[in-house]
Amino acid sequence: MKRAASRERADAKVRPRIHRPLRARVITATEAARSFSDLLDRVQYRGETFVVERGGGAVCEIAPVGPPTFRLSDLFVVIASGPKPGAGFSTSIERIAREQAPVARSPWER
Repeated sequence: MKRAASRERADAKVRPRIHRPLRARVITATEAARSFSDLLDRVQYRGETFVVERGGGAVCEIAPVGPPTFRLSDLFVVIASGPKPGAGFSTSIERIAREQAPVARSPWER
């Protein structure tokens, strides 16, 4: 037990810490390759998560796909990373808005 703890401390100095989910099972790359179909079944049907290691270091995580997440703050990042509008942009938008034909009243409204 003492030997394993000192080896973990030595490994922590050499390798950066990698976030691992609380319920993830750590397996070797060889084990993952030999039982890949079973591994995928366990991920798909049981919702299990696996961290695959090669040479004692984490290489990847195999986990169920969750729903895509997109927050409002992500939208601001996307907008900010795009090209900036030119000097006449707002003038062009105002002109286009003025030239739009009025929308006809819906026959379904009372």
